[in-house]
Amino acid sequence: MRTFQLHRDVDVTGVSGTGIVADGVVWPDGTASVRWRGDRQSVVHWDNAESIEAIHGHGGATRIVWMRPEGVPADLAAIQSRAMDCAQGEIEHWGKGPMFEALDASQRDVGPLMDEVRRLRAIVGES
Repeated sequence: MRTFQLHRDVDVTGVSGTGIVADGVVWPDGTASVRWRGDRQSVVHWDNAESIEAIHGHGGATRIVWMRPEGVPADLAAIQSRAMDCAQGEIEHWGKGPMFEALDASQRDVGPLMDEVRRLRAIVGES
């Protein structure tokens, strides 16, 4: 599931105001639900998030802002950078011991970090 909010910069219809006007979720099958905030609260189900934006986006006046799941770093590049630092450290040590020991050490250090990068990218829907 991916969660989102509808952020409205301009209230074209004069009904829901500006700011965060709704919260939503895209379900694993691709369908989506929106829970409208404010005085006229409701829940609406859609075939997909694109339909929500097409109907309620008003030419960019309202936009979907995707939320990251709790515990997922905002910048996956930081994790990738840590993995690269570990890999670089291991490469520098290759000349100081048997090659296979260095490769084993690289796998121990970098492997779990890269697994975490892949896991987090899957959660946030990035490839």
